[in-house]
Amino acid sequence: MLASAADLLKKGVKQVSQATTRQSPLEKNLSEATQNTNWGCPTSVLMEIARQTYDFQEYQAIMKHCWEAVNEKNPTKWRRIYKGLTMLEFLCKNGSERCVDESRESLHRIRMLMDFHVTEEGRDKGAGIREKSKYICELINDSEMLKQEREKARQNRDKYIGIGAGGQRTGAGWSYNTATPADRTGGRGMEDRPRDGNSASPYDPYIPKADRDKEKEKEKRSSTDKDADRRRDRRASDDRRGREREREKEREKKRERETGRHSDMQTGR
Repeated sequence: MLASAADLLKKGVKQVSQATTRQSPLEKNLSEATQNTNWGCPTSVLMEIARQTYDFQEYQAIMKHCWEAVNEKNPTKWRRIYKGLTMLEFLCKNGSERCVDESRESLHRIRMLMDFHVTEEGRDKGAGIREKSKYICELINDSEMLKQEREKARQNRDKYIGIGAGGQRTGAGWSYNTATPADRTGGRGMEDRPRDGNSASPYDPYIPKADRDKEKEKEKRSSTDKDADRRRDRRASDDRRGREREREKEREKKRERETGRHSDMQTGR
């Protein structure tokens, strides 16, 4: 009986311990988004975290966890630092405006990572972190750029969102691409990441600034061409309306002449 009572006591202690250490869904998502592993976080997880920033209490927990990852003291956990920056960028584009305000207030925390260096197996693993931190600093300091990125993110959410049977948001449409200019080629930093199409952007790539400038110039020319097309359409529409007004004036004058002739004929009689 004593042995049986001891076993029951151990089982009870174990259950209590598990209950007290059980993570909430948000804590699980935050842990998955910033764990020091070689693969990325599913975009659906990042999107759920971003959605929860609109609740003030959850927002505080999210940003606390995010800064802990960004300012990880152990440089060998560079994957966690990079993922923290990736989450911060995603929140600035998809989360509450408070995320942007806090990032601006804590800009020094991000800027210090622009000089981050760590070597692993003889290779520089800090390139992605330096490039990512630089991009985030540019993003939150450029109001127009940030506005465009948030609008682009909103359009992507609206375009791909699905509604499940229970009314919940579902679907592969949550795969918003968080890639920065530093995320568009394979390369330096993260290896062995899953390529199942449901992960966030690739890790630690690098694209030369000259190529980024070419891309921006191409987008600018495309925007200019669209503006020219709109102006041409407006001019054509104005011309059509102008011609229609002239024809209406001619018809009115003709009616007046006809009315005048008829009146003269009646008077002559």
